[in-house]
Amino acid sequence: MSFVSPWALTIGLAAAVPLALHLLRRDIRQRIEFPAVRYLHRALRRTARSLRIRDRLLLVVRVLLLGAVALAAAGPLAGRGGTADHAPTDVAVLVDNSASMTRALDGRTVLDAQLDRARETLAQAGPADRFWVLPTVGQPVGLGVGRDEARRALSRIPPTHGAGDVAFTAREALRVLPAGARARELHVYTDLQAADLRGEPLPASDGFPVVISVATVAAEPNIAVLAAQVGGPSGGGAPATRTVTARVERMPRNAEESDTLAVRLELDGETVGLARAAAGSEVVFTLVGARPGLNWGRVEISPSGLRLDDARHFVFRVAQAPGIRHLGSADGFLSSALETLASDGMLTLPGDASVVIAEGVVEAPESLSGVQILVLVPPADAVDLPRFNEQLSLLGMPWRVVTDAARGELALAADEAIGGLAGIRVYRRYRLWRSVDATGADTILLRTEDGAPWLVRETDGRRTSLLLASSLDPRATSLPVSAAMIPFVEALLLRWTQSAGWPGRSFDVGEPLLLPPGADSVLGPDGTTRRVDGGAPFTPYRSGLYRVITGRGADRVEAGFAANVPAGESDPLVADARALEELFPGFEVRSARSSEAWMNTVYRGRIGADLSGVFLALVALLALAEALLAAPARGRTR
Repeated sequence: MSFVSPWALTIGLAAAVPLALHLLRRDIRQRIEFPAVRYLHRALRRTARSLRIRDRLLLVVRVLLLGAVALAAAGPLAGRGGTADHAPTDVAVLVDNSASMTRALDGRTVLDAQLDRARETLAQAGPADRFWVLPTVGQPVGLGVGRDEARRALSRIPPTHGAGDVAFTAREALRVLPAGARARELHVYTDLQAADLRGEPLPASDGFPVVISVATVAAEPNIAVLAAQVGGPSGGGAPATRTVTARVERMPRNAEESDTLAVRLELDGETVGLARAAAGSEVVFTLVGARPGLNWGRVEISPSGLRLDDARHFVFRVAQAPGIRHLGSADGFLSSALETLASDGMLTLPGDASVVIAEGVVEAPESLSGVQILVLVPPADAVDLPRFNEQLSLLGMPWRVVTDAARGELALAADEAIGGLAGIRVYRRYRLWRSVDATGADTILLRTEDGAPWLVRETDGRRTSLLLASSLDPRATSLPVSAAMIPFVEALLLRWTQSAGWPGRSFDVGEPLLLPPGADSVLGPDGTTRRVDGGAPFTPYRSGLYRVITGRGADRVEAGFAANVPAGESDPLVADARALEELFPGFEVRSARSSEAWMNTVYRGRIGADLSGVFLALVALLALAEALLAAPARGRTR
């Protein structure tokens, strides 16, 4: 037996008081001879023996009563005790709320089942326990809180469609968990999906308890749409033909292949394509006549496995065929590329003054001050650089073009959206230098193989400007005489200059992105609108289509992006014991699948069963016995 407050045993020393009073008690009655008393002697002799026995019993009861009070106050403990019988503990509660946790288990989701188990664990917590509650997707919902607040924090953990990094979240939990003499534990509630346990191992520990609650889900292959890539021109014009390439995969990939399945393409809520494909293959849809503006679509298969990955969302924008005004040689390679694009209906020549592409030094640069989209190509002759930089300064561009001492040729880094750039060579280039006190937002779109910027974009809210580091001349780069010239000019004018085309790609759920400047709200796939700050980071937690709104009324501008379930969440592979050992080296790792096994595993710092109630009941019984034994004695003394 052990005691919570062993100092309270000193109360037992008070038992010496009735013992001393009993032994030291003396007869203080005055003896007076009275003839009639002789008639009572016979009765007293008959009762004297029983009185002595009663007095001794009263002494024993009083001594035992004080001893029982001392034991009850000391908090007696016996054995290992139950789940609730543990020392004050600091517990990091790590809840896996990734996409795989939305699978069904006994009529509810795996996440709901694990949250219920977490609540059962909190029900066994003591008032001195503290909890740090962290989901694997999202921000912590409770830090250093008591059991009641921790229970409320669990209700704030939402199901998400993202990927959970158990190792990263566990590292964060151990970072905020205070060190000290108190017991510490890490409780992990997860489905043990291998994809969520592939992070960097935690720093080695010396026996820190990690207890893992594992939800047992029937293993079944999963078929998912892992890609939906939109290809084709970036601008408008007729015909606006695009392709959507979808990849359907069976997880795990070594699973037995099934028959072909139906793959459906939806555009703006309407089915526009239907095909059949086998798992592990690609299917290509053709879109003809997509409307100008923002287009929303998805590729979908029949329900299978995880369900959330049965559809892949995508967004693309079709721009109106812009009018282009070209300031440069009418016989150059750039002029020929523009004429080719115009003949295909991608743009019109000559166009209005809102889109201008200027080669070299412009005679009247002040005429470009009102241009909304401006593409600047440096002069072929370095002698003209001073005047060209004066032109940049007049236009408010924070970039300057300086001569480059490098000699020889360099490769142009490839851009996956433009085929053929990987083989482009740069023979002459300028160094693009940006002043440090500039306040605009710039982006490096292309680099040479040594990492130097070759194409940059600057946006100041009034104008979008693009600046190249080489002239579009065969003496400076092989681009003008290559097959990549037409796609490059198309991207230059119709993709890279279109800020309304933000963000230009899809995102994984849980991946943060920066909103465009001026954005004030985001309409999510569930129909809810969230107020945001333009240029601030935003993290989507559900798969689907997001509309980003800027301005109101006639000034309203709508951009958008698609968020999809990360590919790793589609793999149902479960981690084994070796993976856990590698992830938590040196930790005391234990896992439990049933509620009974879980309750026997958590709160490792057991302190034994509390016997205070037993001794309090004994105190009550002894107090009653003392009252019954003492009452006749008090009655005789009156």
